[in-house]
Amino acid sequence: MPILPCSGLLAGLLAQRWLQALSQLMPRLPRPCSRLLPLLLPLLFAGCALDSAGLFRQLAADSPGFQVLRSGDNPPLQALLRPGRERLWVIIEGDGLAWLDRHTPSPDPTPPRPRDAVGWRLSQTLAANREHAGDAILYLSRPCQFLDDAARRPCQPESWTHARFGAPVLARLNAAMDQARQVMGPQAPTRLILAGYSGGGVLAALLAVRRPDCVGLLTVAAPLDHAAWTRHHQISPLDASLSLRPDLARLARIPQLHLSGGRDEVVPATLTAAFLREFPSGAPARQRVFPELDHRWLTETDLADLLPPSPARAPRP
Repeated sequence: MPILPCSGLLAGLLAQRWLQALSQLMPRLPRPCSRLLPLLLPLLFAGCALDSAGLFRQLAADSPGFQVLRSGDNPPLQALLRPGRERLWVIIEGDGLAWLDRHTPSPDPTPPRPRDAVGWRLSQTLAANREHAGDAILYLSRPCQFLDDAARRPCQPESWTHARFGAPVLARLNAAMDQARQVMGPQAPTRLILAGYSGGGVLAALLAVRRPDCVGLLTVAAPLDHAAWTRHHQISPLDASLSLRPDLARLARIPQLHLSGGRDEVVPATLTAAFLREFPSGAPARQRVFPELDHRWLTETDLADLLPPSPARAPRP
């Protein structure tokens, strides 16, 4: 089988097109062949070197005012921090390339291209808002994203599949937030706004109910009720992940906004609406639907304009 020499970004584009082609071809093939093709895809692009670490270096270079933050080890968690003194916005990346198909976990969960890193794009739009120049911004990747092969060696696919919302993942994100505050020193913001795209939004919500310093929550295309989401798609439940349901009453007390795409077939807006209907009447929670958007969220969205919690609001007890 030939090895394709190409750049990381081109590899991501080619891989996506190959997956689209395979999705159309596989139903026409005998079952043994249809099972074999997804396994051959990583070998085909082995020489392509998706170079996830190089992609992160590109994101860092395109993030003026941000500094690289590596949290922990075995494996490290990649992050970008723009220091500030007013509030700390934490924006958590989505699931990235978690699966090659419905049955095959990806060996590397890094988003293939910069535009696929929606959490990073949201962080940059927020950073460009001059009215919030005093806010700190922490962009958090997900475990095992944006790492080279050597750094990713300790990774287990459970971290981006069935256990993607598990306690160990929350612990890694919490540690990164604490490290960011240590880097900023005594002037670090004490008030926290948690945000996330797709699965990152679920993690943002799980963290929000566990952190008394959280004063606001914003999610983008997030499957907040992942049990209902897996039932909707008729896929295996995320049994090793935490659920928001035990903390529903606490979650409902946090000022929050949930953004959905009207054309999103991955996380339909109706699933988010059904989840929010379970909140008590008068809860400070809203949903906003953008009719023209799908799950890729290919538009500039300024989080600060959508959810500007009052600076006078104190952390919850």
